[in-house]
Amino acid sequence: MRGSFPPEFPPLMNPTAADEKPRLLWANVLMFVLTMAGAVIVVPWYGFTHGYSIAAWVWFAVFLYANGLAITGGYHRLWSHRTYDAHWSLRLVYMLLGAMALQNSILVWASGHRSHHQFVDDSEENTEAATALGMQPVHFRTAQDLERALEPLFT
Repeated sequence: MRGSFPPEFPPLMNPTAADEKPRLLWANVLMFVLTMAGAVIVVPWYGFTHGYSIAAWVWFAVFLYANGLAITGGYHRLWSHRTYDAHWSLRLVYMLLGAMALQNSILVWASGHRSHHQFVDDSEENTEAATALGMQPVHFRTAQDLERALEPLFT
């Protein structure tokens, strides 16, 4: 499938479409604004007034690690790249923990990531990974590619 597209961008990745501003999905905006407000206001307020137990800090660390593992091992390696096959119970755990990480659905995440690889893996410009900057320029371009690929979801 990689060679089936002409050298120019396919319709989904049309650079001129990036000029159009996508409409806001207000349910998503509200969810992220309220989550951020809770994280910035409510969490510190609770810590100052009541304090956090050692168990709360331990659970925070456990879920931080587990959510990261679900995104890396599940969304990225299992569903985007199909690097390995997993038992249904591990897939279920990855689904639940990945959803808790608020990284969107598996389908949207994996398709966006595959779309990114479709257009950057064979590019001669994709040599930044070997530079002193590491993966940062590649992932910046990934964000731009993903924004263009997911644009139809906002219109």
